[in-house]
Amino acid sequence: FPSHDIAKMVRFGLTWHLLFVGWIVGFVIVFFGLLREYALLYRKEQEIARELRARQKALQISEQRFRTVMENMSEGIILLDAEKNITYQNPASLRIHNIQNHSHGMYKGVELSEAFELRDETGRLIPFEKWPVSKIFRKETVKDQVLNVRCKLNDHEFYGSCNGSAIS
Repeated sequence: FPSHDIAKMVRFGLTWHLLFVGWIVGFVIVFFGLLREYALLYRKEQEIARELRARQKALQISEQRFRTVMENMSEGIILLDAEKNITYQNPASLRIHNIQNHSHGMYKGVELSEAFELRDETGRLIPFEKWPVSKIFRKETVKDQVLNVRCKLNDHEFYGSCNGSAIS
């Protein structure tokens, strides 16, 4: 081979070799860059998961404290859902309403207006649309409304002061 052909072949080989090495180096840089990004995302995910677990634990503790207060207070508490179904009634409320079977809760599937009769302090019958629960569902706040309540299902009667507001 003439010397200038050998020089061309060496330059061509070196050029090809440098291109190949450049491609490999580029691939390694991109690969390790992606690997680094993945590691950062993984650490962030782990940090978010730890924070979520801590918040869940704090929520459980807060809920337990809330339940302890609700279960041990002397005031009766009744919670209703959007359809006016009783979803929770604390022990004081069960006692006030003279509910003997605490495990079954109260009046499930019974319309409130069918289960109770409410009268004001003067003894006048209060129509359902003026009951505290009706006012609350209209987003009105009820404060210190004194009522004579009679449960039609067990003929238990008591006086009580009603307070309440809607929870969003």
